[in-house]
Amino acid sequence: MKTLKKFAPVILAAIAFVIVLVFLQPAPEAKVVVASRDLPAGHTIILDDLKLEEIPQQLIPENAVTDLMDAVEQTLSMDRSQGDIITSAQFGERVELQPSERAIAISVEDASGLAGLIQPGDYVGINAVIYAEDYNSSGAFSKAAIENLRVLYISPEFEALDPAPQIPSDDETSASLMQLGIEPERELKGTLVLAASIKEESILYNHADHYENLENVEIVITQLELLSALENADNARLSVYLMPKQPDQVISSGLWVPDLVVTPAFTPTATPSPTPDPFLTGTPYGSTPQPVPTLPPAAEGE
Repeated sequence: MKTLKKFAPVILAAIAFVIVLVFLQPAPEAKVVVASRDLPAGHTIILDDLKLEEIPQQLIPENAVTDLMDAVEQTLSMDRSQGDIITSAQFGERVELQPSERAIAISVEDASGLAGLIQPGDYVGINAVIYAEDYNSSGAFSKAAIENLRVLYISPEFEALDPAPQIPSDDETSASLMQLGIEPERELKGTLVLAASIKEESILYNHADHYENLENVEIVITQLELLSALENADNARLSVYLMPKQPDQVISSGLWVPDLVVTPAFTPTATPSPTPDPFLTGTPYGSTPQPVPTLPPAAEGE
């Protein structure tokens, strides 16, 4: 018994040492293909551009290339920096501009950039909200300004994440990103590169002179100039909207937001709204009011 007590601290220390070794054991690693130097978009990969590097398994993308020869002679669709993991999603011909197109970049946020759901090759439109204020009135004007802009590029850190990430099924993988408490992160701001046309387009609008006489005014401008002006205007906010493959034409004069202000309820000058009055049977706001239905009094004992 005395001998056991004598060696008890040593035994406990050994057990503690083994436990520490188990918990401090590094996560399993795997070899993946990475860029051995900076590689520009449009570059056709050669063997010297690549090398194999061991990376913790939980940090390896699902479509990472693991064989050098699978990447050789592939064309990069985006820039890669030295040390970046090469994935199959980065392969593809560089997007070429048409003679009548120019590439232009705009800054987007989650709310204005569809939370990163846009993909290269999509077609989008731009809705502009312009804030105006003078001695007479102030408010915001909203209008669908430009359409049929081809998406060339979206910054990878802004792209939407897979809502259902796959958890590794390998029994030797001790923990996934979620199990380690490491959640995928994405930036809430990004850059969107669009192909804008340099073909002239006519914009017709009504203009009131100092005597409040309305006259039609036509201006000729290109998508490139209009988008650049809106992107750099201090009083404008741009929102991107995704377009279908066969879109209907948008015809709109825009909206001056103060026009939505409704005068006191149920007056003849109230602004009509398409929303039915919840208290009436399909009657729009602003129409002749009807008595609000009331429930009959409850019978005694109920």
